[in-house]
Amino acid sequence: MMYHYYSGKDELFLLCVKEVFRNLSEHIKHNHFIQTDQEGTEFVRYLFQIRESFFLTHPQQRNIFENALLRTPKHLAEKIAVLRQPLRELNLELFHQAV
Repeated sequence: MMYHYYSGKDELFLLCVKEVFRNLSEHIKHNHFIQTDQEGTEFVRYLFQIRESFFLTHPQQRNIFENALLRTPKHLAEKIAVLRQPLRELNLELFHQAV
């Protein structure tokens, strides 16, 4: 029945990856304002704690995230890179604020 809605496993995986990146970005955006008084390495550490808190409460999304970035299917690497770009830009923006 799933193949009625999706062309195959790759399309379904990419939709899941897109959703994880979006959810993680939203979580970071929502939570990074809580402790804006931190600077430098403390702020960077805080950003990683925010990310870790997301994955602790969403372990299935951690699995998708790790499969997409650490075990990237070669034939999907370019598409995953495009999906990841907004999250990369957010990370760069926040890291620039930290330093």
